[in-house]
Amino acid sequence: FRRSWRFRFQHHRQGFPGDKAGGSDRRTNERSGASRTNTFTVDDTGEGTDASPGNGVCATSGGVCTLRAAIQEANALSGADTISLPDLPTNGTTTHYVQTSLLPTINTAVTITGTSRTTTKIESGGSHPQLLFVTSPGSLTLSHATLSGVGSGASQVITGNNASLTLDDVVFDSNGTTAVSISGGVPPYPVLTVTGS
Repeated sequence: FRRSWRFRFQHHRQGFPGDKAGGSDRRTNERSGASRTNTFTVDDTGEGTDASPGNGVCATSGGVCTLRAAIQEANALSGADTISLPDLPTNGTTTHYVQTSLLPTINTAVTITGTSRTTTKIESGGSHPQLLFVTSPGSLTLSHATLSGVGSGASQVITGNNASLTLDDVVFDSNGTTAVSISGGVPPYPVLTVTGS
């Protein structure tokens, strides 16, 4: 049995109070039909930035694709973007994507997909106002992951600023603040969809 919720917001709302609760080149965008789909597979758990945002290749100066670099590349390209977080175990069977500085603001349609809520963890390793910030005209679909480590001094774990959020099989664990905040006063109003989380 899977529960799902879908909300449409015209004014500022906060949810989950208290937080208790590839193509042939895996780093290069793929094109499909008349529309372009940009797909990036992260192959490094570090925090390196993209060497050349907008060239269609997620690669730091060291030639690896990090979550940070993938978001930068997605923001610089037109079309929808998919970022895959594979198993890259850094502690037993769990892959930790630890962010010691704020990730880039997402301002395009992005899907981030982990392998499971138990093996894919996106974590705050510093003092951030939030872990993921999404703003119009962007949107975020996040699935199969755990978000943790955001302290009590932060605003929330995920912020949607007039941007829709879709969470599927997502766990918020060991955070000291509200899990999700979504706001929007300009049509089309943002939608928060939660499934299996």
